[in-house]
Amino acid sequence: MTTLQQNLRPEPLHAAVARELMARVMGGHYKPGDLLPIEPKLVTEFGVSRTVIREAVRSLNDKGIITVRQGSGMRVEPPDQWSYLDPVVLFELVKAGRSPTLFDELLEGRRILEVQLVGLAASKRTDEDVQGLADLLAQMREHVRDPDPAEYNNLDLAFHELIARAARNRLLFEAMRPITEITRIGRFYTVSVSGGLELSLRGHDELYQAVRLQDVGGAQQAMLHHVQQFETNIRDTLHRQGETS
Repeated sequence: MTTLQQNLRPEPLHAAVARELMARVMGGHYKPGDLLPIEPKLVTEFGVSRTVIREAVRSLNDKGIITVRQGSGMRVEPPDQWSYLDPVVLFELVKAGRSPTLFDELLEGRRILEVQLVGLAASKRTDEDVQGLADLLAQMREHVRDPDPAEYNNLDLAFHELIARAARNRLLFEAMRPITEITRIGRFYTVSVSGGLELSLRGHDELYQAVRLQDVGGAQQAMLHHVQQFETNIRDTLHRQGETS
């Protein structure tokens, strides 16, 4: 687990073990039909308790990565059995480069959902929603004056979550969850670039004003521009990282 991930959200030990095993599966170390090492070997390798390993294995089973059968061990499942809406699965797939188009599909999905959600939010928002967005925007502004990209990122996520809740559509809100998680780290990188915080803050202020005024078209246009700016920044960042790796 990277330092950045630790800063954004502490990860339970069993989740870290599950993530490492998942990365090995998606990296081709374990192939469909292969058996994972038996529990005692995993305990020794990771230096954790049997309880931690069992929780990690249960997580992988729930995500469709492996199937656990009594007496048959822990068998790796083919990719078509994996839970693609699980944010951890999505993150590891992108990181492993298993699907060249997956990252583009994620950005496309986010763009479609967020534009629709903010339109609904603008039409359905309450005074309480507006006040909540105003409060978050004020906190974000403070972290631009005294830069703290990690905390700004958390407020950014809270701002978008409040917009999604203000849309009052439970199906769209749930559909947004995995995409939100997979873009969490990407948000950190885009606000960490020079001028990134200021640019992001302007975009959020435009969203706030449109939602406050119940300007559905303006809110959707502001969100489209905001999301496209994020996409440009994250692609540029990934491109630079690729050149230096």
